Amino acid sequence: MAVRTRGDERRLAVVSLLSANQGGVYRGEVGLALGSGLVSKGLEEKLERTSTPELYSGFANRVATALNRALRTEEQVLEQGRQLHQRDEEIEALSVQLAVKSSQLDVVQEEKAKLQVEFAVYKSAMGVLKADNKALREKMDKVAGDRETVAAERSAAAVKAYKTSLPCRKERLEWIKRAWEGLTSTLIQGGKITASDLEDVDPFPYLAADPTYREEGFDLTDDFIHQVLDLLDGISES
Repeated sequence: MAVRTRGDERRLAVVSLLSANQGGVYRGEVGLALGSGLVSKGLEEKLERTSTPELYSGFANRVATALNRALRTEEQVLEQGRQLHQRDEEIEALSVQLAVKSSQLDVVQEEKAKLQVEFAVYKSAMGVLKADNKALREKMDKVAGDRETVAAERSAAAVKAYKTSLPCRKERLEWIKRAWEGLTSTLIQGGKITASDLEDVDPFPYLAADPTYREEGFDLTDDFIHQVLDLLDGISES
């Protein structure tokens, strides 16, 4: 048996082979009205003329079984067709998504190319800025060195100015006076010289009487201080 389907029309081809001792053989196509579930009248008449009731009953059962199988097969075919149609729709949707993704990828590639160009420009600019920064750093180092030199010169000038200032001269004169007093005390105690001998070489009474000493308060020149130190050195040697 075989079922052929075209639109709403279904046709069942039946081939029945009987045993050798039961007479003739029936071959051909049988049209079936599936909507009513009945076998055509022509088929019944043909079977009555060529078959016994037992054969007819068995054949009718086989036809009913074949019809059930055919219906199940048709349902399976329709379900598979529906699934194939659904798969086609899914494939179409995936194709649309693929086209969108491809378009987005093209946009991303264009943006990437633009960014690469911008990065090349930025890299070139950074190279120029690096060279400028190096030159600027060298200039800053030179300026810093010049500032250090100026600061050192100013420091030396400040030290020199302090050495010639009134407080520094007072401190130096006080140191000379203490050294003189210590030296004379040591010489007198050792019996190497007397106080009367020191009166002729003691510079401080002359300093006390000097108008500059009284008015400016130990504002002595470096030459005078050196003269006093030389005098002390001479006394120490003698």
